[in-house]
This record gives sequence, structure tokens and C-alpha cells, in this order.
Amino acid sequence: LSPCGGTMIYFVRHGQTQLGAEGRFQGCKEDCSLSELGEEQARRLQKGLPAFVPIFVSPMKRAQETAFLAAPTATKMLLEELRDVDVGPLGGKTREEVKSLFPEFYWRWLNHKVYVLPDGEQPASILSRAERALALLPVALDSIVVSHEGIIRFLLCKLLGLSWDFFPKLKIDEASISLVADGQLIRLNDTSHLREL
Repeated sequence: LSPCGGTMIYFVRHGQTQLGAEGRFQGCKEDCSLSELGEEQARRLQKGLPAFVPIFVSPMKRAQETAFLAAPTATKMLLEELRDVDVGPLGGKTREEVKSLFPEFYWRWLNHKVYVLPDGEQPASILSRAERALALLPVALDSIVVSHEGIIRFLLCKLLGLSWDFFPKLKIDEASISLVADGQLIRLNDTSHLREL
């Protein structure tokens, strides 16, 4: 039986932040706001999301701001389980800095290979959070989840029964929408609402 109980779940990644614009890694310790572009990306999400659907949101600023701009009047509930991953010493560092300090991790990350964050949150912990988050979603109602790249990847893998090997291969862009209905992937990383941005 699908964990979503035959309903539709829209997975939304937050819009661009200033750290993201600078190509820096960000996790749960980097609680930054959206950039100007990120705010506009969030507004554009209104085109791709249904109205009057409850929204479950990561407690981090970038996710909350995205949810508010995407659906100002919708009911929103914060879920601690949806917070970003703890990326440990990678937080705030540029790609070049990470490449220099953690070359093996960087190579695996760059080539979409399975990786473990150096001194960061471990896969078992993230998967456990993803499972708890899914269990908190309504069984008989559609819902929107606004969260972060890594968490959305874990949620999709769990919901679709995909192995851990698929995790680094799932592309989840800023302000993208992925849709799962009745346990089936309908849309992945849809950014059509961001055209001309």
C-alpha cells in the first residue's frame, strides 16, 4: 500500500538563497533567507500548485518564505522532520573549497555517486526523518511539502520504493515541483513555471 494512500503529494524545493547563488553548500545550520530571484521563483510556484491544499513546511526560513509566497492564504504546518540536512563542515563553503578539503566526497557528489557527508548527518538519520514526515501527512487529502533538495530526494526514494543508489541521481532544482500520485511518479523536477526567469 502506498504511504500516500492514493492521494497526491507535491514536493517543492525552496527558491534560491544568496548562498545558493554563490554556489555554496547549505544545510540546517545555514538558516538563510531567499534572494530576490528566489522570491520571484517562489511566486511563480503559484502557477504549478493547486489551491486550497494544506502545506507542510520545513521550519527553515528559506522554506517558510517559499511557502508563503507560493500560497499566501493556504494553511501551513511546520514539520521539524522536513528541516534541511546537517552538512557538517561543508556548510557555507564553495565548491572549490569542498573540492580541496574533501576530494573523495566531492568526486562522488559531482558524479552522482552514493556518498556520505563528512562529519554531517548520516543516511540512516535522514531516512528516519523522511519516514516520520511521510507518516505525518494526511492519508485522505492531497498535500504540498516544501522542503530541501536532500530531504525531497529521500522522501521520493522512500515513497517510490527506490534504492539508496538512486538518491544522488534525482535532480531537484530550486523552486521545482515533483508530484507523486498513488505511489507513482507523475512529475519530477518540473520547473516549467520558471520559464523566462
